[in-house]
Amino acid sequence: WHQKQKTTHTYLQNNIIKEFIFIREKAFQYKDNCHSKKQKTSFESEDTCFRFDFAKSKNIEFITMYGQTEASPRISYLDWMSAQRKVGSIGKSIPNVRMWLQAPNGEQVVSPGTEGEIIVAGANVSMGYSESSKDLILGDENQGLLRTGDLAKRDAEGYFYITGRLKRFAKIDGFRL
Repeated sequence: WHQKQKTTHTYLQNNIIKEFIFIREKAFQYKDNCHSKKQKTSFESEDTCFRFDFAKSKNIEFITMYGQTEASPRISYLDWMSAQRKVGSIGKSIPNVRMWLQAPNGEQVVSPGTEGEIIVAGANVSMGYSESSKDLILGDENQGLLRTGDLAKRDAEGYFYITGRLKRFAKIDGFRL
């Protein structure tokens, strides 16, 4: 279909991809045929491996992306060629965005394999939140920085891997609990 329609990009959530695959490909069974069983250590890496194998079987160059609404919404990407080697990674920052890890003491994490909060800087970062039209004149309250709240580690090649969250919360009908 994508070749006939000349589709170049499609953005899908993981659950939509899986539903599409199992509805469309009823005979397709993904259990233990992942190309990198040795690297499968979590749901995320299994999920990444699943997407990679499916995309490869359909001759699709699947690019994993990570982001938040406050960053319009992409922050990083894992290119097609690296997906096979970097299972579970969210990749590297997109062009013109700087991404680093910050330790709880506020210092930048420089050692590979050390956990810290993902901090993002770039023109894509939102200026802040407004509750009324009066708030729109406040200017860039975030000063181009986004504290994501996501914890991650970075490997020696500069690829990021999410390890958790600083705080857990749920939103129901737009209200944070």
